Amino acid sequence: MIRQTKKSRAALAAGVVGLGLVLSACSPITTDKPYAASDGVRAQAGDMTVENIMIVTEGEGQPGRLLGGATNTGTEAGELLLATADGASSLGIPIDSRSTVNFFADGTATFFESVPVAPGSILPMTITDPSGVTTPVSVPVLDGTLEEYREVIESIPTPELS
Repeated sequence: MIRQTKKSRAALAAGVVGLGLVLSACSPITTDKPYAASDGVRAQAGDMTVENIMIVTEGEGQPGRLLGGATNTGTEAGELLLATADGASSLGIPIDSRSTVNFFADGTATFFESVPVAPGSILPMTITDPSGVTTPVSVPVLDGTLEEYREVIESIPTPELS
């Protein structure tokens, strides 16, 4: 009787392990899929990728700052062009080959003189790599309501009055 109990326990344990393996094989591996981990969005154009981009401003028509980063996976340095879909505003950001630029931490000048939409809106933009590959991206526009963006609001230069 004791032998049967040990065999039963071993069989049960093997069954549980087997069931666990079968069920885990059905789950997708989400860490293999790129995603925006914060308030911003991501997009790719050729060898250039923008990660977690968003614009922070005090209000519609006010100056704003682009946050996030960009990566150049190519073998040559180049300029990433970010532009509003209407072409009214654009930024050119130079990026060395196989490197990443963090717009806020690296001191990259990523300011817009005037953000054409109010905070809480989505601003249609495009990103273009040096070879001309263009991708549309819907960029969220935020304000200083959240504490983590108040420092960003304070860093936006105010336009000089003439």
